[in-house]
Amino acid sequence: MLRLILMCCYLAAGFSLFSQATGKVVFEITPGNAIVKVDGKTISIENQKEVSLPAGTYPIEVWAPRFEVFPAEVVVKPDETTYFRKGLTTQSPRYLEHVEAVRIHNNKMLARRIVDVGLVGGTVALAYLGTQGNRKEVDRLADLMSNRAAAYRLVAEIEEINQIREEYDLAVADYQDAVEVHNNRTVLYLSAAGVMAGATIVYFIKKGKKTMKRPVYEPQNPFAQVWRNADPLIAVDARSTQLGFTLKF
Repeated sequence: MLRLILMCCYLAAGFSLFSQATGKVVFEITPGNAIVKVDGKTISIENQKEVSLPAGTYPIEVWAPRFEVFPAEVVVKPDETTYFRKGLTTQSPRYLEHVEAVRIHNNKMLARRIVDVGLVGGTVALAYLGTQGNRKEVDRLADLMSNRAAAYRLVAEIEEINQIREEYDLAVADYQDAVEVHNNRTVLYLSAAGVMAGATIVYFIKKGKKTMKRPVYEPQNPFAQVWRNADPLIAVDARSTQLGFTLKF
């Protein structure tokens, strides 16, 4: 029994002798979803911004979605708090490829919208022109014939009657020509509108079968697994010994 007590005292003395003072590291990194790899262990800044480590110099790597890995070093001093501040700025090639893919996607979508508006707008415009035809000229000549007919009934002199008669006959001929032009334009524009309407329907049917999905960025964590307060070697308010034991107070 005495030997066991002495052994326990010896181990306790050994722990005290070989124990190493620790310090704290506070990470202030942007963006806030960054992940830090410290001495082979990884932590998520979103979940924990502060860690305790034995005094010494540690290599670290900082990564966040959209950015490249940033290597650095942090010096942990005994019983002191070290602040590591870094704003990631270099975007990763993978994310830049995603940005380019989104740009191409947006351009294709814009081209689709232009075609959509062009087909629908063209169909409406042709239908409108078909309903209008040469109506303004027809209406103008119809009014002219009415005026000539009214003037013909009012005059009494033979010479004036003949002159107005000639003007009336010319107005009738122009009116008939205008009506023919109106009818031809109406048939032409309405036929074109019908063809374009059919093409528009076919286009939208085919378009509905070819959906364009916006590219989605899926970052790949280079550190594979994120430590979340599971490793006893990196814990707040911990004491680590050179013998590999960890004591928490």
